[in-house]
Amino acid sequence: MTIWLVGKSIEELTKIPLVIGEERIKVRPNLYNEVYKFKDLLIHYELEKEMPEFTRFNRNIAYKYGYSEGFEHSFKDVHNKFQKLGYWKVGIWDAIPEKFRDIIFLHEIVELENGIIKKIDQPKAHKVAVEATEKYILRNLSCKERGQFKEYLEKLEDKTCS
Repeated sequence: MTIWLVGKSIEELTKIPLVIGEERIKVRPNLYNEVYKFKDLLIHYELEKEMPEFTRFNRNIAYKYGYSEGFEHSFKDVHNKFQKLGYWKVGIWDAIPEKFRDIIFLHEIVELENGIIKKIDQPKAHKVAVEATEKYILRNLSCKERGQFKEYLEKLEDKTCS
């Protein structure tokens, strides 16, 4: 699904509030013209059928299995006036089991928050996101689930190295 507002208005975009707290976040891929609103960011979450090529050799989990990318959608609205909508796409590889996708999603959101909103340089924003992701995993996954997550990533790693 995507964002396509030609002949519509920005008000027709469905904005779902997203709050990151202590408990596990509940997200699903967005429908057509639907975004999550996190602070000042609009985020469109999609599943990717294949792992993005540019991440194939990166050793970092979040880069290998999910990513974020900025977009600007230009369109003529219902009044035939040009409009622009800036938003971020978070893509997660659909090979990641649904029960673990929130982990990759959280990492991307924290990295966007620190890099875009707080204006922290990318290496530092990424480091903060890695730390937040590790805390999130410890706080929200049982020991058994952490083992399953690690085991699943190791299986994916074997597939991506071949």
